[in-house]
Amino acid sequence: MSWCLVFRGYPDQAVSRSNQALDWSRKLRNSNVLAFALLHASICLQLQRADEAALEVLKEQIPLCTEQRFPVYLALAHLMQGYLLATRGETEQGLALARAGFQNLTATGFLLGRPYYLGFLVQSCARAGEVDEAFELIDQALAETEQTSERWVEAELLRLKGEWLTTHQRGGYARPEVYLEQAISVAQAQGARLLELRSIVSLCRCLGKHGRSAELRKLLMPICNSFQEGFGTPDLQDARLILSSLT
Repeated sequence: MSWCLVFRGYPDQAVSRSNQALDWSRKLRNSNVLAFALLHASICLQLQRADEAALEVLKEQIPLCTEQRFPVYLALAHLMQGYLLATRGETEQGLALARAGFQNLTATGFLLGRPYYLGFLVQSCARAGEVDEAFELIDQALAETEQTSERWVEAELLRLKGEWLTTHQRGGYARPEVYLEQAISVAQAQGARLLELRSIVSLCRCLGKHGRSAELRKLLMPICNSFQEGFGTPDLQDARLILSSLT
């Protein structure tokens, strides 16, 4: 439920539900249940870009999964930890950890959520300067989305592809705004307001210097105003900063 609430645009309620799950899990004194709750708590925080808080959760999750020999939970924790370290500038260590985590996850045969977890590796590669590998992984993640119809992260992957193409030239692909507009459409169809907001912000950054300020403001203002909580989250802060610059 915490994940659903984040995607729907209720980050404060999401954290509340996640904390409730953690509280119940600790009272049960069941290591598997607690590892499951910790995994979901760290992802709930990562989804709203509360990276330092997510790292704090992983400090509890990784020793527990190591002690109890939970290979899937441990691989996912290392993958996320690597991504978070790369995000805050520790790119070499972060990428190595993310690669190892994804390799270990693949070795278990675990398939659920693979496109989403590939996204961690994509962004770790991009931050470490491995831009070609990042782009190949984006296409791989989108291909797996098509194969499995697991589409809850499709909008985010399309957004990442559009952002990559905004920064880097690559022949044979549509203009970056095409992928960003697809990301917005997918997020709107799914009711994923967080991903819709994030994709619109990326589109604004892509097109903001091309004389489309009025159009972009018309697109961004309603989604910003639809949020009733989470005003301190990075995504909403970025959106309001861009909105104030669109005149």
